[in-house]
Amino acid sequence: MAAHDDVDAVRVVYSFTLGADVVELAVRVPNGSEGIPSIADLSHPGGRFEREIRDLFGVTPVGHPLPKRLVRHDNWPVGHYPMLRDVEASPAFQPATGDYPFVQVTGDGVYEIPVGPIHAGLIEPGHFRFSVVGESILRMKARLWFLYRGVEKVFEGRQPADSIALAERISGDTAVGHALAYARAVEAALGLTVSPGVDAVRLTLVELERLHNHVADIGMIFNDVAYGIANAHCQVQRERLLRHHAQLTGHRLLRGGITLGRVRLVGDVDLTLLADVGAEVANIVEMALLNRVVQDRLTGTSVLSATQAKTMQTLGFVARASGLAVDARLAESHPLLADFEPIVETDGDVKARLMVRVREVQQSLELIAKLASSGLTSSTGASPDRSRCRWRTRSCRTSR
Repeated sequence: MAAHDDVDAVRVVYSFTLGADVVELAVRVPNGSEGIPSIADLSHPGGRFEREIRDLFGVTPVGHPLPKRLVRHDNWPVGHYPMLRDVEASPAFQPATGDYPFVQVTGDGVYEIPVGPIHAGLIEPGHFRFSVVGESILRMKARLWFLYRGVEKVFEGRQPADSIALAERISGDTAVGHALAYARAVEAALGLTVSPGVDAVRLTLVELERLHNHVADIGMIFNDVAYGIANAHCQVQRERLLRHHAQLTGHRLLRGGITLGRVRLVGDVDLTLLADVGAEVANIVEMALLNRVVQDRLTGTSVLSATQAKTMQTLGFVARASGLAVDARLAESHPLLADFEPIVETDGDVKARLMVRVREVQQSLELIAKLASSGLTSSTGASPDRSRCRWRTRSCRTSR
């Protein structure tokens, strides 16, 4: 769901997808009207989108079962909706009033542990309230949205070609994913069709991004169960991948590789290095899983059943770890992905989510090799702009 301010009304657009099929429904909500009927009882993520649209545009989801604010915390001015056209750029914020309603769990041995919103690590702000007995978590409530960057507003008025860089910076770990989504949206709006070679390179970049994220997460999962040596080894392999990416696109996070209708590379994919990283990661995982404490901590922890995952319309590797064959690559029309099958685990616990990542590392390596051997990636129709990419590399080093 997305919303647009059309001056006299807010237009709410619903995109319903099934595989590669997309159906859109647009609903105009005139200024001063009551709002829109909530679909939260039909769709868990739809209910979240409704709350965000309410906070940013002032459109009330009528009949929503959980109408609390989502994006705007209590210190936001009443009646201030930051995505409207005539909104004040710098409103006067007020001290937060009242307490955030956390459900209190009582009973013998129950302790309440608050964490955040300021954290020692690199994650964004978030407040988590744990109700625990020993090591068993009876209830956890997360309160997020402490930062609102207004990225959608920053996109307004920019030329599409100049907005790729902004899309890459929405989230550091998904630079390629967001750039690809933005480029495809613009290309579809303009009726542009990219060549199979361009598509092959883009898919390669997506898999490379998946690789360095999975390798980092595998290490951090081991770190969270106090097996830091495995994490240290995983981060060494992630660093090898990031240096490889810098030689490929001019940026460690693969920024600059995707442009509108084209791709831009300054180097070649090093299949030998990637295969060696894959072998090293497999050895690290094998070593870590021989540890009984690691096995005990991961197995049966935080189980998300297939029924729960389906009800919540869970996506990505979390869904696949709960037995749902949900994968955006199934909707790809590229011929080299015609026989693609998602990696699926069925236990739904932390170990299952770990093993999906582990198996997808090898799957991504196989996909990258397959795309490279097709010959398509060497005929992209886009000549590398080496002077620009050298400048990008120097710029990154200077900023660091």
